Amino acid sequence: MKYLPGLIMLALLGGCSVLPENTPSQLYRLPSPELAVIHRDDVQGTLDIRAPSADRLLASDHIVVWPDAQQVSVYADARWHDNLPAMLKRQWQNALYATRIALPAETGEQGIDARLVAELGDFHIDYQNGVPTAVMRAQFTLLDGADGQRLASQQFYARQTAQSEDVPEAVAALGKVSEQLTFQLMQWLDDQLNP
Repeated sequence: MKYLPGLIMLALLGGCSVLPENTPSQLYRLPSPELAVIHRDDVQGTLDIRAPSADRLLASDHIVVWPDAQQVSVYADARWHDNLPAMLKRQWQNALYATRIALPAETGEQGIDARLVAELGDFHIDYQNGVPTAVMRAQFTLLDGADGQRLASQQFYARQTAQSEDVPEAVAALGKVSEQLTFQLMQWLDDQLNP
């Protein structure tokens, strides 16, 4: 009987943990795209790039995979180092710096020439006939910086087969599609802003 309080306390403490919540073992970032093909010597204006809107899962730091047509999942031990829309915004801003198509403006900055808004529809690994394939699709709209009038709109799509089912290879394929789509976007912006 004298050990009963001690056993009860031990049982109660067994359900508690002072260990931190399980964190992913790997964090990944998107690569900086190679855009040397597009480069302007003179910057023509300012462009405010907004982070793309996306559904709840894509707007997180999860790396999304579709094992089949009905199932959506995420890689358990891997995540993006930041939420995906923020990473894509930085990638597109860095591409603007690299190409000099326009100067990236800060959100809320006055006197901008144009604003780019986007809706991210897909950015995931899709298994097609058992083969992991990275897929990215986004809709872009270019707005006038002064009055918000729509100037142009375009959807871009990219896909890349992963070398294997391993997470690093899936992430590498997602990096490739983000590079492909960023290149398409910069070409389109150059045509729109510097005709």
